[in-house]
Amino acid sequence: MKKLFLSCTLLALSGCSMVGSGPGVPDKGTYISHITPRSDYQTSLPEQQLLSPNNGSEYGILADEELTAYPLQIVDKLLSGWNGTKPPVRIFLVADPNFTSDVSAGGAIFLTAGLLQAYHDQKNLQTEDALAYTLAHELSHILLGHTNAAQRNKTIEGYFTGATELGSIASRTFGGVGLAGGTAKAILSSVGAHEFVNLTLFNMWSREQESQADILALDLMAKAGYSTDEANTVLGVLVTQDENAEKKKAARPDLVKIDENKISLNPGPVASSYLREGFELAEMQHPFAKARLDKVSSYEQREYTDQVTEVQHANIQKWLQTPRMKRFLSGSKNIQTAELAIAGKDWQSARKALSLVSSPLRESVVWEYAMARVLEAQGQSKQAVAIVSSLSQRSDITIPAALAWGHILTTEKRYDEAEAYLANEQNLFNNRTFLPDRIKNAKLAKKDMLEVKLQMLCMASGDEGLQANCDAAGK
Repeated sequence: MKKLFLSCTLLALSGCSMVGSGPGVPDKGTYISHITPRSDYQTSLPEQQLLSPNNGSEYGILADEELTAYPLQIVDKLLSGWNGTKPPVRIFLVADPNFTSDVSAGGAIFLTAGLLQAYHDQKNLQTEDALAYTLAHELSHILLGHTNAAQRNKTIEGYFTGATELGSIASRTFGGVGLAGGTAKAILSSVGAHEFVNLTLFNMWSREQESQADILALDLMAKAGYSTDEANTVLGVLVTQDENAEKKKAARPDLVKIDENKISLNPGPVASSYLREGFELAEMQHPFAKARLDKVSSYEQREYTDQVTEVQHANIQKWLQTPRMKRFLSGSKNIQTAELAIAGKDWQSARKALSLVSSPLRESVVWEYAMARVLEAQGQSKQAVAIVSSLSQRSDITIPAALAWGHILTTEKRYDEAEAYLANEQNLFNNRTFLPDRIKNAKLAKKDMLEVKLQMLCMASGDEGLQANCDAAGK
């Protein structure tokens, strides 16, 4: 369940109308019986685009076939009731602490550490049926074509996720509160670049699409033999988060005002602690949770009130208690600690936190790139460069790590290699975030025609923030 929040307040260019929605939910009969299955699923995207935008954030992704084998089995069961073409589905894990799941424009499903930690800790969530609802909801976005509709927003989001300067965006977002430089970086260190743009710039799914995914998820669950009542359990967690957020908001009206268009931080100190508390309050908001729960409950009572299904506990409890899952959850917390320490330039604390991370996260891009930054800061440049060099060959590389390798090549005056690498990654990611670094590289290499060409591409983007970064890179 994507953290649904804000519409396109700042980005008229994103178009935010959601073409590609499925049919409306009928007043009578099952929703799935009214759907004409699609067959135009994307099947050959480069890995970099399949993983977008999560590979643009500080948490990256983790591909772990051992941990995702079980949820993939559930997806296969859910797809058994789908009469159309079965889309290819892959599942990835993210060290993100938030209770959420997501699906990429390319149709990959992401499960966060925060979501899995909740399943691990809360007995009422420890049913395969509850996990089936989470997966069925994201799967429904794929089946209904919502991911195609979201492709453009995802691409634009990626441009901002990888941006090096978000001060002007932050200033407009926060109702005129002046934020730039170190304060903008404090925002990113507090909530992460991906969460920042997700909360302030994008409404990933429309209300209509979210309702469609909820209802189709129930139909898929029922056909697969899962208890549809467990959807209420999962949505209940979001409702509780809403209620807690409302209490906190009522207690701190000085922090933040939230409407359907944007977050406005009220005038006051702009220390990172203030910003972080305001964002934590804001990102807890799931303004549709109660409405979603009401619609799901109503539809379930209408279509599945006579359903008698035994809720399944054993398999999910076994999965959640595996040593590998426990290492993933504990490792995610240590990576989160390390990222905050890195943002505060507390290199010793960051290294200590990273040293506590073991397999499977220790083999991830997010751990290795975090360690490279720590090593570089502690004067171990040779080891840091070796790590980033190795990461540059991986298809699950994050945008920050890819930019770091391009920077290293440029610093070593390997300009042709830098341009070839950055141009290729820009193409694979389908993301113009790489343009400023390419412009800087072209300028240092005295390749005037290439620099002019790249500046023209930047100007044509219509993205003021990117244009500013390109302009600065050419000076």
